[in-house]
Amino acid sequence: MVNSDNGVKVLVVDPDPYVNRVIGALIGRNSDVTTASNSRAGRRAASMQNFDLILWDLRMDRCSDELPIVRAICPDALIVATTSEIKTITIGSVAHLGVDHVLHKPYGMDALSDLMPRVLTSDRNSTNGPAGDIMNPGQRVTVLADNVRHSTRVMNVTQDAVMVVGGSRIAFAPPLRRGMRLTIESTGVNGVYCGASRYLGTVSEPVDGYELLYPTKFVRLQRRVHPRFAVEPGTEATVSVEDGNLLAGAVSNISLGGSALVIRGAINPGAKLVVTYRLGNVEYIVNATVVRCSPPDTLGLVRLMVQHSELDTDGSSQLREWIMFSSSSNP
Repeated sequence: MVNSDNGVKVLVVDPDPYVNRVIGALIGRNSDVTTASNSRAGRRAASMQNFDLILWDLRMDRCSDELPIVRAICPDALIVATTSEIKTITIGSVAHLGVDHVLHKPYGMDALSDLMPRVLTSDRNSTNGPAGDIMNPGQRVTVLADNVRHSTRVMNVTQDAVMVVGGSRIAFAPPLRRGMRLTIESTGVNGVYCGASRYLGTVSEPVDGYELLYPTKFVRLQRRVHPRFAVEPGTEATVSVEDGNLLAGAVSNISLGGSALVIRGAINPGAKLVVTYRLGNVEYIVNATVVRCSPPDTLGLVRLMVQHSELDTDGSSQLREWIMFSSSSNP
């Protein structure tokens, strides 16, 4: 049984009431377990409290509408899609919904127990979430107000406005004034975009937040020459630094041009590295340069952005093969 002393807040969204009862028993009586039998009820439950773990069955209707909103209003939750379709559903195929992990049915106590360390240590604000377009529900965006950057997530988009999360769900509290000029930055598939906006007012549904003017024009700040791919859980990286230190980490996404890593120990931008990517017994080694390193979190983990050195034709071909092997975008 999962350690009930954790007091984890869990939302189980499944059309089968038996599954809801069994999962509630497996997780532990001291954990706060809420169940819902359809997508709309799941979203309503998520609007009532900020969950730590969400188990969401993909068989239900309106998944593509409701789940990205749940991603936005529960920004710290580990969202796990549950499915019985082993061959066709992977993390890559549902990443646009804001899903962090996929559990294939039937699963038991061991699978649920393995999720708990990720629930307690992961930071969902470090990931973009859905990014199939410039701005989608669930997607992480940066709002620049008075030259200060504030990170939040999109709740809803209309023809003229963007509703973003605020209040108790996300630490987003710029000194907003009605009509105040803002800038919204968003990461799309092919680059980072920004657009001019204004503060329109507050919203209360589905959670407290802010209404911003939808930019009439976006400018691409950064072009992505190479598309990025989400990798299978368990994809590892070993970073060899110039001073000879070896740092172990995990890969969150990768392209021919670079990757995002989570490691323990900060590295200065511009540092030269040798990165070994590994999934199972298959690995690839590439030279790289640190582009950006986030501040350490409470566990000492940092998010590292690295840029690969220019590859020749053979090197590009080999890295592409490794990416396709490790990427969960392939069924």
